[in-house]
Order: sequence, then C-alpha cells, then structure tokens
Amino acid sequence: MIADAKAQMLKTKTVLDQKSVREFRGSWSGYERDVFFHNPDGASSRFFQSAYVYGLDFVDDGRSSVPCDFDGDGDLDLLVLSLQGLHLMENTWAPRNFARLRLEATKSNPIALGALVRLTAGGITQQDYVRITDGYQSQVPLDLHFGLRDTDRIDRVEVTWPSGAVQSWKNLPANRLVSLVEGSESFNAAVLSKWPAESRPPVRPPASPSATALGLDGKSGHLAQTGLPAVVNFWSPSCAPCKTELPALAKVARRYGTQVQFAGVSVETRDLDGVRSSVKAFGLEYPQFVANDELMNSYFGEGGEAILPSTFVFDHKGRIRRIFRRAVTEEELQLLLDSFKEDPLTVGQLEFLANDHFSRDEFPRALSVLEQALLLDPKSSSAWLTRGIIMVKLERNEEAIASFTKSLQFDSGNPNTHYNLGLALHATGRAVESLEHYEAAYSHRKGEYDYLVLYGNAAAEAMKTDLGLRLFEEAILKDPMKPRAHVSKGKLHMFLKHTEEARRSFQTALSLDPHLEEALKYLSQLSNSRER
Repeated sequence: MIADAKAQMLKTKTVLDQKSVREFRGSWSGYERDVFFHNPDGASSRFFQSAYVYGLDFVDDGRSSVPCDFDGDGDLDLLVLSLQGLHLMENTWAPRNFARLRLEATKSNPIALGALVRLTAGGITQQDYVRITDGYQSQVPLDLHFGLRDTDRIDRVEVTWPSGAVQSWKNLPANRLVSLVEGSESFNAAVLSKWPAESRPPVRPPASPSATALGLDGKSGHLAQTGLPAVVNFWSPSCAPCKTELPALAKVARRYGTQVQFAGVSVETRDLDGVRSSVKAFGLEYPQFVANDELMNSYFGEGGEAILPSTFVFDHKGRIRRIFRRAVTEEELQLLLDSFKEDPLTVGQLEFLANDHFSRDEFPRALSVLEQALLLDPKSSSAWLTRGIIMVKLERNEEAIASFTKSLQFDSGNPNTHYNLGLALHATGRAVESLEHYEAAYSHRKGEYDYLVLYGNAAAEAMKTDLGLRLFEEAILKDPMKPRAHVSKGKLHMFLKHTEEARRSFQTALSLDPHLEEALKYLSQLSNSRER
C-alpha cells in the first residue's frame, strides 16, 4: 500500500568488502577508526555517527574515497583506498531509478571538463559538474550520476558547456547511460554494462564470535556464544608482541570472570605442543583453539593472513565493537569492556539497524529494534514514523495509524508522516479523515504523479468532486502518457453523470493501454446505458 515507504530508509548499505592488501603494517594515525555521519531527516541538523552500523569504521590509513558504479547495476558503490589496501564496497539496496549522463564537447576539451549540468525530474532540480578529481588524490568517473527515486523520466537537462554555450534536452529516458554531444539536438541512450556473474569477487564471510574451530583439547566448539561480550585473540608462540600482550589478556580475563567470554586462536597449527607450553607459561585459563582456513577467511578476508596479534571485541549481541591489529593493553581493553555498560547504542544507531532489517523484509526484527529505540526516546518522531511503516507491512493498519499519529505529536509538520497517515486512513475506508493529511503533504509531493492520483481518489470518495477533478487534471499534466489518472477522472465524471467527459477519459486511457480492463469495463457500461 505504501509503495515508496522505503524512501524513508537509508540508501547505502555495504555488504561486500573485497580488500586488496598492501604490504604495510602499523598505523600513522594510532589506529583511529573512520567515521560516517548520516542525516536521516533531510533538511535537519541531526547527524549520527553510524560507521560501525554500516561496516565503514576501518582502521586503515587513508582519505581517498570515490562513489562509483563499479558493477554496472545503476547505483553508486564505494571505493576506499588506504595504505593498507583497496576496499570495494557494493551497494545492494533495492534498485531505484537513476540518470547517468556522459558529455562530449566539440568546441573545447572533448571530455567537457567543467561543464555544468542541471537536471529536472519529478519536480526536483539537481546540478553537478564534470570533473576529473574529487576529494583527496581521487580520480572520479566523468559520467554524472543523479538519483531519481520513483521518477522514471527525465523532464529536462540543461548543459552549460565549457565554451559558454547553453543547450537543453527534454523528455530523456531514465535508467540508461545517456550521451549528449555539444551542438547536437539528438541523444543516445544505452543500457549499462554489468559485471558478468562469474567475475564478481567472493563475499567475505562475516566474523562471528560463534564461529567454530578445533580446540587444543581436540574437541570442536564455538569460540564464544552471543549473550555476553566476547574477546577473540589471534596469536602465535613465535610472535614477539603476543608475548607482551598475553599476560594482560590473562589478567583481564580473570578480572571479568563469567561476565566476559575470552577465546584464544593460535595461528600456529603444526607445533601444538609448543602452543600448549605457551598457554601454560602465560597462565591462559580461557579456551584455546587452532586456526583453520574458514575461520581465518571470516576474520581476515580472502587469503586469511593475520597481522599478529589481532584482537576482536564483540558486544553481548555478537556485534564487532573494536578490532586491535596490534598488542592491546590491559587498560584499554578494560575501558572498552566497561563502556559496553555505559555506552549502549544510541537511538539513531538503533533506527539505522531497524532500517537495515526493514530493507531485507525482516519486519518483526526491525520492529523489535525500534521498540528499543522508543524505550530510550519515546519522543523520536522518526522512530514512530518507521514503526508505522512497518505496521503497514505487517498489515496492522490500526497500529500503523496510531504510530503515525504519535509521530505527528512530536513533529507536526513532517510531510512524509502526513502522507503515510493519509494513505493508511484512506486504505481503511476513512477517506474524509485522510484528506487533511494528503493536503499537508501537497507542497512536498505535488510533483509526484502517484500522489496526485491517490489524493484525487480520496477526494472523490469524500465527495469533494471539484478537488478530485483538479487533482486528476494535475496528474494528467504531470504525465499525460499514464492511463491511471484518465481512468480515475472518467469514473468521477461517470458518477457526476458527465457522460461524454467520462467517455473521452476512458477512450484516452485505452489509447494509452488498449488492454486496460478497468477502462474497458466502464466504457462498456456507458455504451450499454446509451443503448437502453
């Protein structure tokens, strides 16, 4: 029912992290983790540090990042280069409409460097310019990319060429690579070239405290279990920094006892007697395991070569909270473990996690996370809005209406909330009540065809016939090639006994789609009525 509800959700998710490793060890920045700030509210000053939630909190040294559609599926992926290597992170969210433009100048530099592009689609104008570099020592694609959400046509493109000439094109296709040449009125639209399936790099399996390995006692088991924080340490008897670190780990493990799970993983897999001797010498009382290929790949990526020592710290839900690729000290590990009690996930981070579950259609899990967020901040309008959208997906419309209403108590002017509440009320047969909320969203959504038709249908059902006809006319002006508004307008004329106007509307709809059953049915009714 709420077709564009996912537009409320964050549109970048990283699930593929293919890293090309360089021969560099250590850190120039004290292993400081990368940050990623996200603004969930549009024109608002709220930003949440969410790098951990989306797997972007690398400890690498580097400032080079480039958005680039490297797999050719129409959305922007992310490339990050550091001293340690190259990360290719794939955007795997549901596809949305886009515009991709390639310019060729004929009166200046051929790649149109510096050309300014203004693109209008769905009532929104965006602009960008052709450049070679952006950010720190990063070359970017010459093709310009624009996100279009649900809009499937480009209304207008205006290019100010480096020569100073200004040129425009209208009614261009979306979801294509559109090539524009200076001085030419025509354009070329081509389908993007995608990566062949067999060329895709393997997805790195996620590191998990519940991974299994063979213990030093000869029995296979889990490194740790979710429900308690876990510390997983990779080491070797021949590793000099490990010999400095292991006594500290043993001491912290004894201090926390059963409150924190510790596990050691030896990358020395041949001399197990030597491993046992080191365990005894350092007083390691927590379980010890022997590394295997699957375990190393899940923690360190393809090839599974570890920087020793390496320590992975998980919280009680099995989420990685910190990775030390060096010897960890007793003090910093204790401070980190203590912070789990004092620094739980913020409301914003919980909302991001809920959105992540939502994007994968895991609605009950998303709802559970949102309930945690609302316990922390019962006045979070965005959490109540997302809760309402999830309730719609679960077909619990009355609870959805209650959630949207609650959201408006704390942010009465949010047009997205008004729109979703209008949809929910309309779907439950309360067209009259829905009108004020559709109207509140008008200034924000008046350029959207589907919204105008929905609002018009609600107006017609509420007997606001003049308003309904006006909205259907606006929708037709917006996109005369779609039959839906013509059918709705015809039905309203038919109700008002405007027979000829209704007939013209249905005939127009059929000229656009000759097999449209609804238009055929109503046109047949009009013909039968005339014969009688």
